[in-house]
Amino acid sequence: MGHLDRPIPIGYVETVASGRNQIADRDLSLYYEALHEVISAPLRDAHRINTLVGFVTGRYDHYLHS
Repeated sequence: MGHLDRPIPIGYVETVASGRNQIADRDLSLYYEALHEVISAPLRDAHRINTLVGFVTGRYDHYLHS
């Protein structure tokens, strides 16, 4: 929910500014990479679709629980 205050992960601001993943937390960095693929790759790209299926099936959930 967007109206709650949450800490910004170390390296996130630098990642957004540079376009290069600099998130310090390894698991969060891997999650970000997958999410970035889903939201920015070409619409019909096979890797994007496979990654999207991974999100729907929970393949990346474990990165958020560490």
